[in-house]
Amino acid sequence: MPATWEWLSDHLITETRVEEVPAEGKKKPRKRKIKEQHVEMGVQALRKALEATPDRELLVKQRRRRC
Repeated sequence: MPATWEWLSDHLITETRVEEVPAEGKKKPRKRKIKEQHVEMGVQALRKALEATPDRELLVKQRRRRC
């Protein structure tokens, strides 16, 4: 599990956008910075990132064998 969290934090994308807050009464409109963090979760993006990971055995959960 720690390897999975480490992998996710390594592939974290941080984006900052500016949003304008509407004016209230006589006040001027203000701008607010919003920081968003995400990991790209599309199938192609995950496969590409997984191929670039050297120790991928730590990320893959072992499968149970059925009798």
